[in-house]
Amino acid sequence: MKQFLVSSLLLLWAMVPLAVQAEVYRWVDEDGVTHFGDKAPQGQKAKKLNVQTTSPSQGTTVGSGRHAYDPQKLKENEQRFLESVAAERRAKERHKAEQARQQAEREKRCTALHNRLLNYREGFAMVRRNQEGEIEYLSDAEIKARHAQLEAEWQKQCEGGTSS
Repeated sequence: MKQFLVSSLLLLWAMVPLAVQAEVYRWVDEDGVTHFGDKAPQGQKAKKLNVQTTSPSQGTTVGSGRHAYDPQKLKENEQRFLESVAAERRAKERHKAEQARQQAEREKRCTALHNRLLNYREGFAMVRRNQEGEIEYLSDAEIKARHAQLEAEWQKQCEGGTSS
């Protein structure tokens, strides 16, 4: 019985490294934060990492094999990684800022178009200055043409169709 128990424990001890070898995934969320986990998140692109583990029976020592421990190389790799993460974060921040700027410009443009369209719809007297600097009233045909032109601009730029 003792021999069976000892054999079972040795077998379990030998299998421990196999149970420890799990899949590891890396992904970056929409805020630019890097995550690691044993399961890939749903709805996000994740990269499966190749994690090499060693068991106590393999007897690897510091400096042996093709993955020798080199503190300088480790520090350089860490620095490169941190720089790439920082660069990625700065690029995302620039992209978000550019999107916000473009959205603000679009909203400003659409508000101005909307206000001009309202003026035409409300029937305000439309005027222009001639070459001598005198005020001239637009004819009904000119007002309708300008209104149609503004409506087309609204459709194209603001995706809003009618702006009433």
